[in-house]
Amino acid sequence: MNKVKFLGIGARGEVINFIDSYTESFLYKHGLKRYDLVSKYTSDHLTTVQTKYGELVVSANDVITYVGDGVWSVSHD
Repeated sequence: MNKVKFLGIGARGEVINFIDSYTESFLYKHGLKRYDLVSKYTSDHLTTVQTKYGELVVSANDVITYVGDGVWSVSHD
């Protein structure tokens, strides 16, 4: 599957759509990070985005908008 190589200001969508459309390293450069949480009880992924207020944990269905310079806007609607 080909991944998109450009992230324009104003790009908007659910977190899961960005993860499916871009490589992890590309998103990391633009402020969206994925962490693996592993314990003896569970294994899960944690996704965060950089906002103007700091790093914020987001769920897969949150709507995010890229505002430039590695900063995102998040809405939980």
